[in-house]
Amino acid sequence: MNFTPPARRVLPRCPGRGFALASLLAACLGTLLAPRAALAQWSATVLAPPGTIGSQVDGIDGTDQVGYFFSTSIFSEHAALWHGSAGSVVDLTPPSAGFFGALIHRTAGGNQVGDVYVGSDQHAASWHGTAASWVDLNPAGATSSSALGTNGSQQVGFAVIGGVQNASLWSGTAASWINLHPASSGATTSALSAAYGTHQVGSATISGQPHASLWTGTPESWTDLNPAGALLSTVTSIDAAEEGGYAYLGSTFHAGFWKGSAASWIDLHPATASQSGVYAVFAGRQAGYARFGGVDHACVWTGAPASYEDLSHALASNYGTSSAYAIWSDATTIYVGGFAHNNTTGYDEAIIWSKPIPRWAVAYLHPAGTYGSKALGVRDGKIVGQVSGLGSYEAALWRQLDTNWVNLDPVIAFGGGASAVLGEQKVGYIQANSGGTRASIWNGTANSWVDLTPPMMNTSGEAYIYATTGPQQAGTTYVTGPTNHYSASLWSGTAASWVNLNPAGATYSEALAMDATHQYGDAAFNNHARASAWSGSAASWTDLTPASATDAQILGADALRQVGLAYFPASHAGIWSGTATSFVDVHPANFTNSSLAAIDGDAQVGMVWNAATTFSHAGIWNNTAASFEDLSQYLGGDWRSSTATGVWHDATTIYVVGWGHDNVSNLDQALVWTRPVDVAPPACDPDVNQDGVADQGDIDYLIDVVAGGSNPTGIDPDFNQDGVADQGDIDALVNVIAGGPCP
Repeated sequence: MNFTPPARRVLPRCPGRGFALASLLAACLGTLLAPRAALAQWSATVLAPPGTIGSQVDGIDGTDQVGYFFSTSIFSEHAALWHGSAGSVVDLTPPSAGFFGALIHRTAGGNQVGDVYVGSDQHAASWHGTAASWVDLNPAGATSSSALGTNGSQQVGFAVIGGVQNASLWSGTAASWINLHPASSGATTSALSAAYGTHQVGSATISGQPHASLWTGTPESWTDLNPAGALLSTVTSIDAAEEGGYAYLGSTFHAGFWKGSAASWIDLHPATASQSGVYAVFAGRQAGYARFGGVDHACVWTGAPASYEDLSHALASNYGTSSAYAIWSDATTIYVGGFAHNNTTGYDEAIIWSKPIPRWAVAYLHPAGTYGSKALGVRDGKIVGQVSGLGSYEAALWRQLDTNWVNLDPVIAFGGGASAVLGEQKVGYIQANSGGTRASIWNGTANSWVDLTPPMMNTSGEAYIYATTGPQQAGTTYVTGPTNHYSASLWSGTAASWVNLNPAGATYSEALAMDATHQYGDAAFNNHARASAWSGSAASWTDLTPASATDAQILGADALRQVGLAYFPASHAGIWSGTATSFVDVHPANFTNSSLAAIDGDAQVGMVWNAATTFSHAGIWNNTAASFEDLSQYLGGDWRSSTATGVWHDATTIYVVGWGHDNVSNLDQALVWTRPVDVAPPACDPDVNQDGVADQGDIDYLIDVVAGGSNPTGIDPDFNQDGVADQGDIDALVNVIAGGPCP
């Protein structure tokens, strides 16, 4: 059986017209509306130009929104560029366009891409803000072509040559066309849908079904992303950290995203949806649709199925089916573009949804009467670091966002520091009264301290732990011998388990971060630090230093990526994905130096500074240089410098820890920045009678409670949360039990 996947409303095209078959079906279903409820923060702006009979937003970049509109006939499209309002629309359709007109799919860096009809033939096209800037990208010998994505300087899509659809890459002209069709893989057709940096994504047809695919500029670079168990899949979008799209799993389409491999697939399909898909990704968010009760609803996710937000709730009640095709954000606002069907007029209308991003709050952890404090790590609701009592720093644990702290130094110590936390395990070091520095782990109290210092070390030796996965710990140990040096080290919970990771020929090394299978840090060769990875032994050492960097160091890691800095020769913050060539430079403009210290999914933290002042600014990134946000702005005017050392999030809040230098007290003081994460409204529970099943019994139970009967389970009868308990709550419950979304 050959399944046809869902598509953006204009793709694939029906012969001789712009609407997709999915568009016509959705229009027929537009009157089947699910119950609505207020969604507090999202607002919707209609971009449909006055007098038009259909429109849609397909791409967003900064203040630019692109797509198309129909003026007098659904058979003639107009390429559209907006700047936030219906009245701002600019018609980019070339005067020479054929009867079917033109449309735009995506925009980036001032470059818009799409299609222009030359006679009745579809040609890939590129613009730079005006109709006159149009460039025909149709390559020689192609009977048709389409440009579906751009990274600002290159365009991607497909060209049909000799009856075969070929994945295509351009650099601004038809003559620059490169055929990326992976013929050697057995693919019969292929197409690119989006591009970011040096990567391109789309699909290739293997054994009759499309497979989600990733390229890096050549046919030979093709990678099959089809998830295990999926009949078919495709990638529709890409940003610095992930690829978004959908896969056919079980018996329906599932929204999801990848991080560079088939095994990395994350399924976003909401539990109560009958179908879903992702059409755009940006900075840890995914936009697309989910189908409830036969109607498509525009949705946004933040990396998990339950995180979806139904954007149709922000529309007026006369709108039906909707979908989201574009997403972009800056430091203050999230923007989502797409369409909604106006049931009153019968037309699709271009829509921009927007929601403000909450500002950061700052909690000051510095205990009164102490001489300095630093927060170094955060995880599982706990913060670790150092507090200076009488001149020496002591290992510290905070369990709340206040100045109350636990001193983890055992009685044999006169100082120390806690570097990382995972669950109940805290790791770091102490300075022993008898001399030396001891690698340390704790279980929340000073009395729980365990010494992991290798047995062969004398009392004046040094050993530090910087990271933990729970079963294992990583750090560095000062090894004496023919050549005294610090050696990257690995433990498995005991002193006797110590493993020396120092690679052959290295004069220095340290393991500063780790994931379940690897340790990361740096190793010195010929007086140059090399970003390093190990997998449990010295012989496993791998150099992750970017080719053009003089030195590099990895300081943090999560399950998928690593962060740190590379010198060019100034230090630049960067992100790796396990190889030297995967390094992404995220150094922000307006600063001479930058560094990343920690990562948690799509959030990276560290600091930036200018060589002339040397005062650092704590910062947070979302995978790109442009996403950098200066966290020092939330500290007020009494702070000379700051740095961020750790980041973690739970279901509701993102936490960034570090410290700043207070000019008034002239002390370093521990800090934690917090901000709500983007979360969906709380899910409703249709099992109101608490018998483990959502069925007619729950409806009967709610009817009785609303009528004034007993309520032994203590449920809130205001199921739709409109302020009153009435028939509307019963109707909402019936809809949810039938498979609809929560109100």
